[in-house]
Amino acid sequence: MVGINKIPLQNLPSYIYNHGFISKNDEEGNRKISELISKSHFLLLPSVADCSPIVLSEANSFGVPCLTIDVGGIPTIIKNNINGKMFSINSFVEDCPNYITYLFNDYSEYKQLSYSSLMNIKQS
Repeated sequence: MVGINKIPLQNLPSYIYNHGFISKNDEEGNRKISELISKSHFLLLPSVADCSPIVLSEANSFGVPCLTIDVGGIPTIIKNNINGKMFSINSFVEDCPNYITYLFNDYSEYKQLSYSSLMNIKQS
């Protein structure tokens, strides 16, 4: 996880590491963000309000599909099953993990989504 210094949960599962806020105002912060995105299978952005989150395009530039909520300006960036998927605010918690499971059970589908995420950015 990136972007939040204090997680409002007492105990995180051992497989979740909170990197806290990482500033992109310096070379080290930019390098760290790029490293984290490049090692990811997905970018999850469960925003309940957002005008135009640049991180979605940044993730896609690494071929990383984005899973997010259909709010604000996000539909102008994410095209379902092209460079990620949007979920309703009421279904994100249940539907997002199901979608990830679906893609990992048919890994060729995941690879196609990853490829089209990168190609979508190059065509923009």
